[in-house]
Amino acid sequence: NLPEKDQENYELLCQGGRRPVNEYKNCHLARVPSHAVVARSVDGKERLIWELLNKAQEHFGIGTSEDFKLFSSAPDKDP
Repeated sequence: NLPEKDQENYELLCQGGRRPVNEYKNCHLARVPSHAVVARSVDGKERLIWELLNKAQEHFGIGTSEDFKLFSSAPDKDP
């Protein structure tokens, strides 16, 4: 989650223009499974974040577990 004080530094790219990040539920280019993880720099911990995601992918990526998928195309569960 992006701290409220930082939200003015970011925008969403929507059909027909740009919107503030708090309008994410109504502003999107398409409804598809994510193909990327986007993170911002926090206290220079980029390498730590990458290592965490890489290790999680090794343990829970495609072909590793039927019980849990790190990047799954499960149906949308948001109301």
